[in-house]
Amino acid sequence: MSQEKYDDNQEWSQSVIASDRFYKFTLFVPTREHRNDCIFITFAFAPRRQKDDKGWAVDFLLKNGFEVIFVDQLHNSSYQGLSREKFKSIVTPYVAGKKVVTYGTSLGGYAALYFGSCLEASILSFAPRLCRDPDLLKRYPKLMEYQWVKSPTSPLIHEKICDIDINPKCCLHVCLDPKHPADNWFFYNKINAAFGTVYLLKVPNASHHPAEALKKKGYLKKLVLNVANERAFEGIYISLDQNNIIASPSEKAD
Repeated sequence: MSQEKYDDNQEWSQSVIASDRFYKFTLFVPTREHRNDCIFITFAFAPRRQKDDKGWAVDFLLKNGFEVIFVDQLHNSSYQGLSREKFKSIVTPYVAGKKVVTYGTSLGGYAALYFGSCLEASILSFAPRLCRDPDLLKRYPKLMEYQWVKSPTSPLIHEKICDIDINPKCCLHVCLDPKHPADNWFFYNKINAAFGTVYLLKVPNASHHPAEALKKKGYLKKLVLNVANERAFEGIYISLDQNNIIASPSEKAD
């Protein structure tokens, strides 16, 4: 187990708890005395290679006292080499008795809800999308230009979202740009159709990057901490209109 430090001398430990050709699970634990009772499971976005120890948002989460499991994927595999059953068997010993939040953007957002829905978890998913979905590709063939779509390293073997068993105690929160065609099609036709109740925060003019848009406006930290404390989108009633913040209620997707 390796030890690392922040510039402010806050330390954490990290260890690889599971790995094979298609995935790597790395556990990060802050070594401060008073840690949060919530653990985050974060997922990489595409493209991604198994070469970095930490993924998106791990530094931020550690600084705020959260334990984190970062789930990495083989480059261009779209997490297809990892089953929900295997995922659950790996993380269960580490999440037992804790609040769980799964967290990701784009492909990572898809993975957060695909895998997180087998747990009693709060799921925070930014612009979730599986570009290799056959129905999505028929409607938006330009997605074939992405390297991880045209040159995958694993066959498409995940069940369709509408066919998976969803833990009735999981809760899904999605952030997306309401005018992004592919993201909205995938959300309403694949995700919302499967989950039923979804808490949706619309972030206009964010394109495929609502997390970055929220971060620039200073709302991302509050959103993440709210979800960890089971307050979801409470107090974050915003739309992004160019450089202006306009009041707009968050809502459940229809």
